[in-house]
Amino acid sequence: MKKLRKTDLARKTFKNKGFSYSNIGSKEIGILIKILKIELAKFNNNGFRMTLQKVRKKDIEFNEDGTLKKCFLTVNGYLIENSLEQLFKDREAISFNTPDKNGNHFIGFAGWSSSANEKPFLTAFYKFMNTMENKR
Repeated sequence: MKKLRKTDLARKTFKNKGFSYSNIGSKEIGILIKILKIELAKFNNNGFRMTLQKVRKKDIEFNEDGTLKKCFLTVNGYLIENSLEQLFKDREAISFNTPDKNGNHFIGFAGWSSSANEKPFLTAFYKFMNTMENKR
C-alpha cells in the first residue's frame, strides 16, 4: 500500500471530519490566518523564516451565502544570517482552490516547499480543523 504524503493526509482528514468549503466563511479564514501567523512566527529552518503576506482582495472570494469559494494565502521567505535577505515573495502557503469541472475542491499546501518547510502550514491546518471541530 502506498504511503500518503503528509499533505494528502491533511486533505483526507479534512474530508473525513466532514468538512467542506461550506463550513468556511470569513470568520473561519480569520481564525486560520491567526493560527498560521503563530506557526510561522515559531518556524525557523536554519535561519530560513517565513511571514504571511497580507491577503489581497483578488485572492479571496465568498459565495453569496457567505461560504468560501476560493482563498489563496501566500508567504514571503527570508534568510536570516548577518542581515535579512528576502529569498522569495508571494508563494503559496495554503490555498483553497475553486472547484474543478466535477465540483471537487483541492486544498494546496506550499507546493513549492520541501517537507521540512511545509510543517508550519500543516500544523496550522490541523489546529484550524481542531478549532472548527470544537465549535460544532
